[in-house]
Amino acid sequence: MAGLLTTAPEYPQIRWTATPWLVSTVIHTLIVSGIVGASLFYLGELPETRSLTSIAVFSVPAPPPPEPTVTPAASTPRPEAPPPPAATQVPVEAPATITAEPPAPPSLGGVAGGISVGAPGGIAWHSGIPGGIAALAPPPAPVRPSGPVRVGGDIKAPELIQQVQPQYPPVALQARLGGSVIVEAVVDEQGRVVKTTIVKSTAGFFEGAALKAVREWRYRPMVLDGQPVSFILNVTVDFRIGGR
Repeated sequence: MAGLLTTAPEYPQIRWTATPWLVSTVIHTLIVSGIVGASLFYLGELPETRSLTSIAVFSVPAPPPPEPTVTPAASTPRPEAPPPPAATQVPVEAPATITAEPPAPPSLGGVAGGISVGAPGGIAWHSGIPGGIAALAPPPAPVRPSGPVRVGGDIKAPELIQQVQPQYPPVALQARLGGSVIVEAVVDEQGRVVKTTIVKSTAGFFEGAALKAVREWRYRPMVLDGQPVSFILNVTVDFRIGGR
């Protein structure tokens, strides 16, 4: 048993020193510092990052339309039924006296052969009014003019039935002069010239002869409203040598 026991092998003892550990620490420090410094002085652009924000769009349905307002129809009042007629009272007892009804007016009757649609007792066809119309008063007598009526417009001069030619003045005849005279003449109810007046003349020596001739003229009487009246008119007397 003592032969089975063996002794353990002896290993050489390794001694640790501080120099290798210090060198390893310095090397690692330099490597880390270089990496950090390179990252700080790197001038390149950072990579673009994608936005992870998403927009969600939801469709909201429109609200339903409001329900229509129903206006109740105005109630029509029912017509009231008329009251029942009053009952006729029948006399129980007979009256002591009965008054007779007045007689009906006499019927005038229709006209034989008249219009079928006429009223009884009407006026006969083409018979006029019974009793006729009272006679109309006579028209008033026409007013007689207070003075002579001047001829003109609708009033025409009556016919000249006698015309005397004037005597030619010797002075004008020797000088072979002609002219004219306008004379206003007043004629009475018998057609005689009763007054003459000079209205206009071309020469004074013609006036006397013209007035003398016109005073001898005669007219038919003028009649207005059935009565003869006097009138006034203007006449022209011409003096011409040899009809010139």
